[in-house]
Amino acid sequence: MQQVIDGQYGGKQSKLVEAIEINAGKLYGLPRSKAFGEKKARSLEVSLGLPRGYLDGQDRLSEAEALSFLNDHAELLEAWGYLLPVEKETIMEQIRHMAAHNKAVLERYKDKP
Repeated sequence: MQQVIDGQYGGKQSKLVEAIEINAGKLYGLPRSKAFGEKKARSLEVSLGLPRGYLDGQDRLSEAEALSFLNDHAELLEAWGYLLPVEKETIMEQIRHMAAHNKAVLERYKDKP
């Protein structure tokens, strides 16, 4: 987590809080160098646009790969701001459908030995 804060937010937790729009107390309550719960890690990874497991340090991406994920996240947010409401809803319907399908597929494979 500290690596993300240092690398992407100039070492300032306040900038991270602003970027992912979470309650500051929730982030400040997390240890800066120790591990925290899996549920919280997954939630933060989603909010930060990081790949699943990134905060675990397992198979951690290179800095360039992590930056690429964050840049994609920023590009999507910027582009989203230029869309009309009807375009946003159409895209969200497609995303919801694809995400539900992919989630179901991943859940089936996750439970197999």
